[in-house]
Amino acid sequence: MEFDWKAAAVARAAIVVTSMHDDEVRSALAVVLHTTGALKASRIAELLGRSPSWVYSQQLRFAAEKEVSAMSWHRHGGRRRELMPHREERAFMQHACEKYAMVLRKQLGRDPASSMFNSAPRPTRAMAAGFVPFVMELLEKHVGKPVARGSAYNLMRRAGHSWFDDYKPSSWFAHAYKLV
Repeated sequence: MEFDWKAAAVARAAIVVTSMHDDEVRSALAVVLHTTGALKASRIAELLGRSPSWVYSQQLRFAAEKEVSAMSWHRHGGRRRELMPHREERAFMQHACEKYAMVLRKQLGRDPASSMFNSAPRPTRAMAAGFVPFVMELLEKHVGKPVARGSAYNLMRRAGHSWFDDYKPSSWFAHAYKLV
C-alpha cells in the first residue's frame, strides 16, 4: 500500500485547524500515520518526539473509541491548587507583617504614639519563631481551610523574592520588626 502524502497533508491541516493544543495534533497524527500503514510506530514516535509506547497507547485509545484528545489528560506545570493569585500574595504578606508588628507592639508593651517607642529592644528567637505560625493562621483564615506549614513557607518565598534582594525566611520577620 502506497502512502498518500497529499491526503496526510490535508488531514494534518484539518487537525491543526480544529485542535487547540500541540498534544492533540500529535495524538491525531500518531493515529492517522499508523493506521495508514505508511510508517512504523518507532518512526512516528521519532517524528512526533514521543515514545513508541505512547504511539501504541494512542492507537489503543482510538480503537476503544475513547477520546484521543490531550485536553482530557492531566497536564504538568503551572500552579495547581494555588491558594491565591500571585498579585495577592505580596499584599497578603505586607498585611501579615503589619498585623505581626501590632502583635509585637503588644508583647513589648509599646505604644506607637509614645516618644519612647523609637528605642525598641532587639528581636528574640521566640519572636522570630512565632512569625511562620502567625502567617499560617492568617493564611488559613484567608483561604478558609487548613494550610500546611510548607504552603506558608512557599508563599513567603515567592513573595519574598520580589520584595527582598537576598531572601531568607527571616527576612519577613525582620521586615515586620522594622514596622514596630
